[in-house]
Amino acid sequence: MATTENVKTVLAFAINFGMKIEDALLDDGKITTRELLGLVPVLIKIPRLIKAIPQLKVEFLDLDEAEKAELIVWLATTLDLDNDTVENYIETAFSFLIALSELIQVKPVPVE
Repeated sequence: MATTENVKTVLAFAINFGMKIEDALLDDGKITTRELLGLVPVLIKIPRLIKAIPQLKVEFLDLDEAEKAELIVWLATTLDLDNDTVENYIETAFSFLIALSELIQVKPVPVE
């Protein structure tokens, strides 16, 4: 059984990046140079993200039920958007992705 650390690393990057973009666009719908500089702390994490990617699929497909539940709760507590509707869509989409991972692992039955 793999851990959930690489999945969390990738999700944390996406969440932090998305929340920074949301904050930048919220006031005037544009990203200023100053707001762009605010993305630097998130962007410097890209090397860690790239390092996590090779194990991401293995880790994601190896999740047991407890890890899936943990990730869903982790996402819900980590993601904090001003737009609750969008936040709910993201959380629902992630829950769907978790459920879809089980379908991906089902081996097709050969048709004769």
